[in-house]
Amino acid sequence: MPYVLGVDVGTSRASAAVSRRRGSTWGDVEDVRLGVGSATVPSVLHLAADGSALVGEDAERLSLAEPERIVRGFSRRVGDDVAAATGDTAQDLTAAFVRWIADRVAEREGGAADHVVVTHRAGWGGYRRGLLHEALRRVGLGGATLLPEPIAAAESLTVRDRVESGDTVASYRLGGGPFESSVVLRTESGAFELVASAESADDLGGAQFDDVVFERLRGEFGRAIDALDPADPQALLAAADLRDRCVEAKEALSTAPTATIPVHLPGLRADLTITRIEFEELIRPAVDTTVAQLLRTVRAAATRPRVVVLVGGSANIPLIAELVAARLSCRVAVEAAPEGTVARGAALAACRLARSAGGRAALPLPAEPTTVLPAVVEAEPPHLPELVRRPDDELDVPPPRPSFELTPLDLPEKRSLARLVPGVRPAALKAIGAVLVVAGVALTIFFQAGTSPKQSPAGTSGAGPAKPVLNTAPETPVADPSMLSSSIQPSSAQSSQTKDSGR
Repeated sequence: MPYVLGVDVGTSRASAAVSRRRGSTWGDVEDVRLGVGSATVPSVLHLAADGSALVGEDAERLSLAEPERIVRGFSRRVGDDVAAATGDTAQDLTAAFVRWIADRVAEREGGAADHVVVTHRAGWGGYRRGLLHEALRRVGLGGATLLPEPIAAAESLTVRDRVESGDTVASYRLGGGPFESSVVLRTESGAFELVASAESADDLGGAQFDDVVFERLRGEFGRAIDALDPADPQALLAAADLRDRCVEAKEALSTAPTATIPVHLPGLRADLTITRIEFEELIRPAVDTTVAQLLRTVRAAATRPRVVVLVGGSANIPLIAELVAARLSCRVAVEAAPEGTVARGAALAACRLARSAGGRAALPLPAEPTTVLPAVVEAEPPHLPELVRRPDDELDVPPPRPSFELTPLDLPEKRSLARLVPGVRPAALKAIGAVLVVAGVALTIFFQAGTSPKQSPAGTSGAGPAKPVLNTAPETPVADPSMLSSSIQPSSAQSSQTKDSGR
């Protein structure tokens, strides 16, 4: 059955969604279950010495046993002048990850997707988009379309809500990487145009909230935790389990008023109950920071958004919707699984593109409206603008970027991208990793237990204005200029709004 695919490779986790063609219509967009018991997988690669690669959960199992072979956070470093010791760039790694997802979906669907849409950060210019598209072409996905994440989020909103021409939608993305706030405008053609965007200077997100819960636990049972013997395998297993219980408690507090963490340590059997009120007070300063950045982005766009859509793995924390609604005085929309919102929007955009490319199948019907406005099904649904090539695109000179430190992987040999694409999993390496990973995870937790969350320095934002450097590769479809406004304003949460750096 023909289908289209939307892919979102985030800083910490990746997700995908599909829509299948049923006769004259495209079916409802559905999440793809990429992980074991989860629709998402960690955005992690394990690069083995023999040139093979493990992806997602398989890679994560070896992340602490063999940290020198682990690469993460690569999707946000596309275009940076740093490559792994293997010679693979961030765009190579991102493309390999997308290829793995596409292959996994193709196995289940019985063939390749008719069209693939891959999302990217809002602040990217033509240079970064061109590099990623060229990397996708090298792994056999040259026909893929790149779409800014906030536009994908707005696309997802249209399935369940009415967004008129001239309406603006604000996007609040809080996942594993830097927090991102954006504003998009729906144009007369039915497409969305990016008006303004900003990115925080640190990796504010769910991992920091996990740390908050763990520190609360240490406040109660610090002596027992500190007394753990790192040479005792049972103690290390108990410490690893304790950290997992903290993550589960944080997730439970999004829907329950309380969560109980079982504390099973040598010589101690106890429970700690934490309330949602207590948890929200602990994370409120961080959430306030994100809401303040969202306000600055909205002011830079000089508009009042009709709705704010919350996306990302931590977006369903009730405090976030409460503060956003109070500060912006507008409606807030959040899906039951906001970590997949962007991928679902990308799949919906893929439906539009597949339709405009020649098929006449209608778009999925709006379901479960979230406003008092009636759902509207258009006889001729608006589609994304026709893809065109820009004559002034160029890839030879990258825009200026701030320096940063990245510890290279010290691997024994350089590998080609063809060997990087997953598919080979050394049995011996996995057997050894399975034995070491439990002790490795727990040992790391034990030594880091008393530290506070680490913040990264300002990264890609704030480099100052630069002429956008755009793409001319023949295989690279580039969205019509109406999709991306020249007033994009990537910046850190601690800096003033600036014009698109073209990165």
